[in-house]
Amino acid sequence: MSDQSDFEDEGSEMSILDDVDFESSDSDSNSNNNADSTDSEDESDVPVVRGPWITINDPETYEHPSEIVQFEQRIGPINPPPINSHPIEYFDRLASDPATGGSLINILVTETNRYADQYIQQAENPKPWSNVNASEMRAFLGLFLSMGLVKKPNLRSYWNVSMDSWITNTPAFKSVMPRNRFQNILRFLHCNNNEEEVPRGQEGHDHAHKIRPVLDLLNNTFKDNSELARDITVDESMVGFKGRHHLVQYVNTLSLYCGKGGARSQHGSGFDLVTDLVNPFYNKWHHVLVDNAFCSPHLCHYLLERNTYMTGTVRVHRKGMPSSFKRIRVPKGEREVRQQGQLMAMKYGDRKQVTFLSTFSDPRIIPTTNARGVRREVPTVVNLYNKKMGGVDLGDQHIQSYDPDVRSLKMWKKLLINMILRVIALVKLQYRYWHRDQKKMTTKLNLCERDTEVQFLRFKEDMTKMEARYSKGFGQEHFKKCTRGGYRARHT
Repeated sequence: MSDQSDFEDEGSEMSILDDVDFESSDSDSNSNNNADSTDSEDESDVPVVRGPWITINDPETYEHPSEIVQFEQRIGPINPPPINSHPIEYFDRLASDPATGGSLINILVTETNRYADQYIQQAENPKPWSNVNASEMRAFLGLFLSMGLVKKPNLRSYWNVSMDSWITNTPAFKSVMPRNRFQNILRFLHCNNNEEEVPRGQEGHDHAHKIRPVLDLLNNTFKDNSELARDITVDESMVGFKGRHHLVQYVNTLSLYCGKGGARSQHGSGFDLVTDLVNPFYNKWHHVLVDNAFCSPHLCHYLLERNTYMTGTVRVHRKGMPSSFKRIRVPKGEREVRQQGQLMAMKYGDRKQVTFLSTFSDPRIIPTTNARGVRREVPTVVNLYNKKMGGVDLGDQHIQSYDPDVRSLKMWKKLLINMILRVIALVKLQYRYWHRDQKKMTTKLNLCERDTEVQFLRFKEDMTKMEARYSKGFGQEHFKKCTRGGYRARHT
C-alpha cells in the first residue's frame, strides 16, 4: 500500500496475531536510560528534527513524558429514527444526505436512466427500454442482496421454476421482478455520468469517477450519523475481482487506493491516506491503530502534534527508525526499547521479530490470555494492539459470507455492492445500539444470538424482505406499464 519513497529499504512484512504464543520477558538490565549514539534519527528528507532515540535499559520503569489525556467525546450513533422504526428506515438514513437532498436510490435511478438513454442514442438497433423508478430500484437491490443469502450457480437459476429444480426453486424472485427486467437494470446500472469523466492521463482524472457520487454520499452520512470511540482502526480491505483494472485495492472507510500515479507524495501514500481519513477527528485525543503498511515515526509525531495518539507495527527500515533496530535480533520473549520524546519504539522477539511504535502505550509486561485461553505475559503495547486492531477485519467477516456472487467485468459494480453491504453492517450495529435495552425486539430479528454471522444473516434477511415489500403490487401491474413502451419480458 505504502509508496516506497517513505522508507529506505523494503522491510520484511511482519504481523502480530491474537493467538501467537507470547513468552514472558526477563529483564536483567540496569534502570538507567542512556542516549544511544548509534540511534540518531535517520530521516534526512524530513525537515523537522525530532532528536535522538534514547535507550530504555529497564522497560518496566518506562513512564510517559506526559500524562495520557482522557477521552471525553460522545460516542455511538446519533440522530436515530423513532424507537419503533424498522431496520430499513435506519438504512435510508445512512443512504440519504438531508443537506444535499441526495440519496443512494436517487443516484442509481438518475444515472441508470441517463446511461440507458445515452446507449440507446448511439446503438444502431437498440432494444426497447423503460426508465426505472425508485420503487423498482429498491426491488432490484433487494433481489441483488438476497442473492448473497441464497447461493446459486448463475443468475438465471434464481428464476428457474421447472420441475427439474423444484427442490431449489426461489419463486420470490419471479414474483417481484421478471428476470429479463432484472438483467436489463443490471446492464445499465450506473452511479455517475460518463460524459463528465476526464480521460485517463489528463489533469483532473478521477480513478473513482464511476462511483464518486456514492462514495461522497456515504462518507458524509457516516460522519453525520456516528461519533467514533477513542480507538480508530485504519486498515486495508480487499474486494474480490478477477478482471483486469488499474484500481488494485479498496481501502476501508470508503477511501480508494488507485495505484501509483500523479505527483509523488513527500511522505508516501500511506501517510497521506491515514492523515486524510483521520483529519476530521484531530484535537479530540483519539487513538489511531495501523499496521506496518502505514506506520512511521514521522506519522506518529505528526498526529501527536494534532492531539491524536497512535499505535502500530512498523518496518525497521522506515525513515526515522532507530538504526540499531536494523541490526539487532531480539531473543524470544525479550524486547529492546527506545524513546524519542513521547514516542516509544519497541522491538519484540516472538515467532518473528516485531517492531511497534506508540505514543499511547508502554512496553511493561502484563498478564493476559490469548485466543486459545492460554495465559501469557506480554508487553502492554502488544496486548493493546491485539485487542483493538481488528475492526476492519471484523467488518469484512460480517459481509464476506453474504456477498452476492454476481460475475461482472466492471470492477466499480463490485465496489458498489461492497459499499452497500458495509452500510448494512453499520445499520445492524446502530440498530442493535438503540435497541440494546429492549428485551423483546419489534421485529423477528434476534440480536441476542452469539454467532455474529447468524446475527448479520438474520438482519440482512429482515432488511432485504422490506426492500422487496416496497415493490409489493409493483410486480405485474407496474411491469405492464413498462411493456406499453414496447418492452416485453419473457417469464422463465
